[in-house]
Amino acid sequence: MQPRISMITLGVDDIQRSIAFYANGLQLPRLDFPSPDVAFFTLRGTWLGLFGVTALAQDAGVAPTPMTGFHGQSLAHNLPSREEVDALMQQAQAAGARITKVAEETFWGGYSGYFADPDGHLWEVAHNPFMWVGPVQDYEQPVAVQGWQGAQLPQHEVISGSYCQLEPLDSARHGSTLYRAFAGDDELWRFLPYGPFAGEQRLLQHLDKQAASKDPLWFAVSVAGEAVGVITLMRIHSEAGSIETGHLCFSASLQHSCAATEAIYLLAEYVFSLGFRRFEWKCNARNQASRSAALRFGFSYEGVFRNALVVKGYNRDTAWYAMTDDDWKKLQPLYQQWLDAGNFTSAGVQKTSLSGSTRQVLVQTG
Repeated sequence: MQPRISMITLGVDDIQRSIAFYANGLQLPRLDFPSPDVAFFTLRGTWLGLFGVTALAQDAGVAPTPMTGFHGQSLAHNLPSREEVDALMQQAQAAGARITKVAEETFWGGYSGYFADPDGHLWEVAHNPFMWVGPVQDYEQPVAVQGWQGAQLPQHEVISGSYCQLEPLDSARHGSTLYRAFAGDDELWRFLPYGPFAGEQRLLQHLDKQAASKDPLWFAVSVAGEAVGVITLMRIHSEAGSIETGHLCFSASLQHSCAATEAIYLLAEYVFSLGFRRFEWKCNARNQASRSAALRFGFSYEGVFRNALVVKGYNRDTAWYAMTDDDWKKLQPLYQQWLDAGNFTSAGVQKTSLSGSTRQVLVQTG
């Protein structure tokens, strides 16, 4: 037997009702066929047939059974995104389908729902983020980006929030406060390609060099007028719409604070406002704190590049994470809700966690 299914035929009680559902409701392309007792739809790689259930049973040499309950099988239609799953479920329901399971996240990491056609035949509508299930030619179709002109380049400018301010790095202005914020915490530099620094002057020399850079573009994270961390925008590819944040060095006073979360929010909001389509986060695969932070902030896991770098004499495998402009449409309100003062008790304890909210947007974790 060759590895293909030529046609799937559904036994139906009312051929005209079923034709209306599939042709008019789901808008499947119907093949012109002269017999009123059967209908065929041309799908990609196979056909779908509709035939009276009694006639189909007789043709197969079996006794017909009642068209009630579970039939022991389901058909499936996979789509590239959750939004398309929701849209098709709504389209099927409007055409007369019965929703048997509302689309939701699945135990295997995808997104899936079920509907029953007018005769009770089950259809699963699913999004599988790990593999494409369907004709290869569908997967290989190019995705057009209408009117793409590239993104605007980020500028060295102040980006202000409620809890912190991102300021163009200036060693004369920020150096001393950063030295005090970093002092005595050598663990901050464990996964960075520089540091720790033997004295304030060495740190100032390092900051002088970085402040002059255009890529990476360095910012000081200031809270209440004091610089307590640094962050960058880097690997800036405006023509492709891709940009990365890196070189994060947050002092102990900045870590696990609203200001730290807002710093990421401000950068993400800024780069997507410039027209970037992709915002990346990369880190040493051994840096579990950074990997957990990436997921909490809504960056989806994309894999590990083995033997990517040699840093301070040690091998570095690099873990990749990213969010897209479509992800940001969902993540932005989640950040805003978390950062809102109403999300915290008088003692400063969060009522809703950010990671619990952003988890629903992640395509993959790791």
